[in-house]
Amino acid sequence: MMRHRQSGMSLIEMMVAVTIAMVGTLVMFQTMTSGERYKRVTTSGNDSQQSAMIAFDQLTHLVRNAGAGLVQTPGSFNCLLRAYDGGAQIYPSGSSMPAPFAAISGQLRLAPATVFDGGTGSDILMLMSGGSASGNIADTSGRASNAGNQLGVNNTVGLRANDLLLLTRFQPDGLGNPQSADCILTQAVPNPGELDAATGYVTGNPFKTTGGRFSTPQAQMPPSSDRYSVSTLGTAPRFLAIGVRRASGRSDLVMYDILNRGNLTVLAENVMDFQVVYGVDTTIRNPRTIGIDVDYFGDGIIENWVSATGDWSAANMRSTVGAGSQSWTGAERQRRVKSLRIGLITVDGVNERNSVERLSSALTLFSTLGSAVEVSRTIGSADYPNTNRYRTFELTIPIRNLTGSLSPVSEDLINP
Repeated sequence: MMRHRQSGMSLIEMMVAVTIAMVGTLVMFQTMTSGERYKRVTTSGNDSQQSAMIAFDQLTHLVRNAGAGLVQTPGSFNCLLRAYDGGAQIYPSGSSMPAPFAAISGQLRLAPATVFDGGTGSDILMLMSGGSASGNIADTSGRASNAGNQLGVNNTVGLRANDLLLLTRFQPDGLGNPQSADCILTQAVPNPGELDAATGYVTGNPFKTTGGRFSTPQAQMPPSSDRYSVSTLGTAPRFLAIGVRRASGRSDLVMYDILNRGNLTVLAENVMDFQVVYGVDTTIRNPRTIGIDVDYFGDGIIENWVSATGDWSAANMRSTVGAGSQSWTGAERQRRVKSLRIGLITVDGVNERNSVERLSSALTLFSTLGSAVEVSRTIGSADYPNTNRYRTFELTIPIRNLTGSLSPVSEDLINP
């Protein structure tokens, strides 16, 4: 009887084939996992860099223009702002700004840039600037004309309807030196006969200043006997507070409009920390002389980088009397700030399952500027979980409106 030979795979052959298939599958999944991890790392790094670039682009514009319309106005540095909105006084006020800007009180003093130290948290940066068609040049010897509801100035060149106006005054201190008094914000609301309808420029002088959103009530305007400077800030001056808001699992760099007092605006997402230091000119010049250089301090060169603590704290930057080891007033300190160094710590938007491998657990800002201003954060703390990736960025931005001397102050601008 003939036997038929059976064909097929033996058990050993099948086990070898299964083993090879399993090894191939494992290799494939490992390759996919590595590729996915590389994709997440690359994407998160790109997202962090993009967030920093967006933030620095906007901050560069804001910081470079800080002080426009203010530094050219004698008496504006450190003056206490009086402002109204719809006839109701908004500054000075007894209330603070919304979070995360509670460190800024309702007693606003004008300064191109003021940093509020955040301690172990993020700093707050307050910036102020105008945007006038007149180039933010002050009419340095305006005089109130309180006949009815009108204001008179030397000339109305560059002044348009609805422009905001800053009125500043000097008063002598106990030693007879000129010090900034309160400054007043009001608005040009010219009557039809005081306006060139074709161009929108104010032609009447004096012109009406009541009835606008930011008009100061006539009863609160200074008497016509007071001397003051008038600066045109344009229709949309920027009085801003910038800081980090952490809420609902997010951490973003946000901006608050101090005058309009609306909702917070997000400047950049996934920003964990925001730090700012001053570049200051500490050169001491000869005693200042009225009519020559009352607003000029130092030699225009940055000698030191300082944090907003100690001598350069927000309290000293807003002091009306000599403070700190140099006994400088807030106005003098503000004038000595020439540049800002801004540092950001960004975080990726992906939480890993396990701790991320890294060379160091420290995040450091300003290490090249010296230990006095260096800022360090530790990964693994409650604010910086090990399961995220972080990056640090720094940028130096000059305050171009503070790099030269200002208009001197004449004797007739100092109120008795």
